[in-house]
Amino acid sequence: MRILPVDILEKRFSRRFRGYNPREVDDFLNEVSKSMGDILLENASLKEELEKARERLKYFEKMEETLKNAIILAQKSADETIVTAHRKAEAIIEEANNKAREIVCSLQEEKRKIYQEIEELRIQRDNLKAQIMGVINTITQLLTKEGECEEGSSSSVS
Repeated sequence: MRILPVDILEKRFSRRFRGYNPREVDDFLNEVSKSMGDILLENASLKEELEKARERLKYFEKMEETLKNAIILAQKSADETIVTAHRKAEAIIEEANNKAREIVCSLQEEKRKIYQEIEELRIQRDNLKAQIMGVINTITQLLTKEGECEEGSSSSVS
């Protein structure tokens, strides 16, 4: 059973011969009642503060959990971003390597064609040279025959 300040104030003791001074007992009971009332008010106030502190603690615990989840989510997002960036970089490098291979192949093909054209030009040059030499030989033979004919005609005329 809980004793309230009112219970203390209303408490009456039986009287006996040579007992305590009733006025002192009443004064003391008034002080105890007042002190107990103050203590109960303070206790109620402290309980209220405790409840508010518990509510704030719950709020901060929820906020802490939310922040932890946000940090975890941010870390996952950052990790995924890094992985995606690496994949994109690898794809770009692969594409650049493929283009480089294509360019090299194209240049090698062009080089082969140029060498082929050079060879064809050499063949044409050699053919032209042979034709020119043939023409020169023919002209030389004609000149030689003409010279012989002129010598023969001059020897016959003399």
